[in-house]
Amino acid sequence: MVKTEKLIKYSMENKLHEDNLGIVPENTEGKPLDIEESIIKKSIDEASDSYQRMLGVLLEPGSWETLNGFSGASFKLQKINSQAPDQLAGIHDHIQIDIAGPGPDKGDGFDWVEIERIDENFDENADESFGMRLRASSNPEKANETATAHFFSDKATSTFIIKRNGKTITMSYHGRNEVPNVKDMNVHDKIRNSIVSLGALSGLSSLEWTSFIKGILKC
Repeated sequence: MVKTEKLIKYSMENKLHEDNLGIVPENTEGKPLDIEESIIKKSIDEASDSYQRMLGVLLEPGSWETLNGFSGASFKLQKINSQAPDQLAGIHDHIQIDIAGPGPDKGDGFDWVEIERIDENFDENADESFGMRLRASSNPEKANETATAHFFSDKATSTFIIKRNGKTITMSYHGRNEVPNVKDMNVHDKIRNSIVSLGALSGLSSLEWTSFIKGILKC
């Protein structure tokens, strides 16, 4: 777990997009997915401490698979150009995702997402707020590869938001433009991406992200 002091320092150094415009993109394709859960702590001090711990977990993708009740995949942070501490996610870093079954050839067996936005204290109606947006991406380990290595197309985004109001902490997940990545794929990746995306869109994704959110709120 990241120490609170280090996390606060990192957060202050990475304040970007202080307004709330665009943290959750408009949905133009597919069905949007929105999940929200809340927890109430005994005091404001306890809520504030818990909020910082939750940010620490959210910014450490390598710890996600250990969350109670969340077993959908394993995650590995790949540092690229961000200035965040080694174990913390930063803008333009990538996350390697290993889900059950064969992975895409384009991703060397893994799905990939890029962290494209991190916002802090963007909600003037919350005491504290934090958002992180991921986008389906190409394989960063292949310098000349531009094809999306994910079962969703590169239009797909996943946005995580954590807010604290007094003793109440709320976390939400927002999936946008989630459509299968089948254009210009080889036969293997086209079939694989179609099957995995169908499972995600049929409700498996909702169940997994609900477990993820509940796991973080227990931190």
